[in-house]
Amino acid sequence: MAELLSGYSYDDSLIERGVFEFPDGDVDPDEDLWGADAESFSRNSLVSVIGIEYTSVCQHHLMPFTGVINVAYLPSGGRVIGLSKIARIVWKYSRRLQFQERITKQVASYLGNVVQSPDVGAVSEAVHSCVSCRGVKQMRSSTVTSCLLGEIRSNPVYQRVLFEGISGKKEMSND
Repeated sequence: MAELLSGYSYDDSLIERGVFEFPDGDVDPDEDLWGADAESFSRNSLVSVIGIEYTSVCQHHLMPFTGVINVAYLPSGGRVIGLSKIARIVWKYSRRLQFQERITKQVASYLGNVVQSPDVGAVSEAVHSCVSCRGVKQMRSSTVTSCLLGEIRSNPVYQRVLFEGISGKKEMSND
């Protein structure tokens, strides 16, 4: 951590005092994350969790950003996952110094590994303090990132599920 923040005046006591909050968000890789075999599900049955909220700290500016991520997969790999576990995966990757683009990719990749499916997608929309409070000061702008893999990347119906869920989450903006 100290090396990562070497360009800033930083010491370990900041975390101890709670200036940087990094709660335990790790998902145990040995934890039983899947709940049932995927044999009972059709390959075309999209499993999606829409509107998972998260907060992280921008690795570049050390300022918070708050977002919503939509996650979906096709249970073609032999496993399905408990829906609350998907939120835990988001928690795992958002609770560290991060970039939004990386969170989106990490969530999709990790989920694909857990459910053993190449057909996963994640779309995230976030409001960044580094954009709204400094520099250009764009209070209502948001950033959308996506990681679409396999069938979800090539099927516009599946993409629509992920992206429409994002466009409906405008309550993130500061009114």
